[in-house]
Amino acid sequence: MTENKVTIVMYHFVRDEPLIGKKSIHALSIRQFVDQLNYMEKYYYFVTMEQCIEAIYLNESLPPNSLLLTFDDGYSDHYYNVFPILVEKNIQGCFFSVGKILNDFEILDVNKIQLILASTSIEKIIGDLDQLIDQYKSIYGLKSWHEYESSLYYNHQYDSPKVTFVKALLQKGLKGESQHFFINELFRKYVTCDEEAVFQKLYMDKEQLQLMIANDMFVGTHSYSHFWLDELNQTQQEAEIEKSVAFLKQLDIPESKWVMSYPYGAYNSSLINILKTNHFKLALTDQAHGGLIASLKRRNAFKLERLDANDFLDIDLEKPNKWTQEVVSQ
Repeated sequence: MTENKVTIVMYHFVRDEPLIGKKSIHALSIRQFVDQLNYMEKYYYFVTMEQCIEAIYLNESLPPNSLLLTFDDGYSDHYYNVFPILVEKNIQGCFFSVGKILNDFEILDVNKIQLILASTSIEKIIGDLDQLIDQYKSIYGLKSWHEYESSLYYNHQYDSPKVTFVKALLQKGLKGESQHFFINELFRKYVTCDEEAVFQKLYMDKEQLQLMIANDMFVGTHSYSHFWLDELNQTQQEAEIEKSVAFLKQLDIPESKWVMSYPYGAYNSSLINILKTNHFKLALTDQAHGGLIASLKRRNAFKLERLDANDFLDIDLEKPNKWTQEVVSQ
């Protein structure tokens, strides 16, 4: 039997207008999204998450050149800008929301960082962080600025080294109270003190998710708190998955459709074992370990690779790009 493979594409923001005032974040425009769908319709066959689950566990065959669309973080963009287009084209989208959004009504740190970066120069942010670390080093037991610089500067496909450093420092370098304190200080200084107004514009609510489910869209979990799950200990991972299960049950999603998209694509063997114990069917990453076209086998079910939507920015209806060539030439 031919091996089942699927190209899984990952989306985040899809919008034309800035999120707040004139503050712009990196987003795919609605026109770009439609152009990508038109390109994909020419070269691929859209499949559903249910078909992928059946391919793994029931050995059902997928059509050649299969493609699955996924959308992370539960943004309002997905409801207002993406959902109507997918319904019109009769394409399923798979939407992964964060439980904390629906239950705690808090802006995720990852989004606060994005808005901070969009609101001022990277040099000002780095200057502020340098001062904050110096000021609060003894209070929070922080490393020196030089130590953070030497360990957190690296090249990234889409960000400059300075932006990559700031993201790494605020997401991973700082821990616990210092992490949230620094992020909130910068958010209030450069973005707004009115977090509620930003929250209302940023995310989908429970009713919108349920309406999408009723229209054959797929909804899974992007964890409960959007942590780097591979950096949690086993007890913390179990608590995070327990809350994620409660989120899925809150939306009346049956156990046969429990799927996770890892925040930041990060996972480890401990996390995979916990997901299996809790009856999840599969999980999605964005880390390539055997290529970037996902192989739908049981041994691969909890580390399915995805391409970023940015990998489909340079497209031509008359000529397949390198990712498309990888599947259409087989």
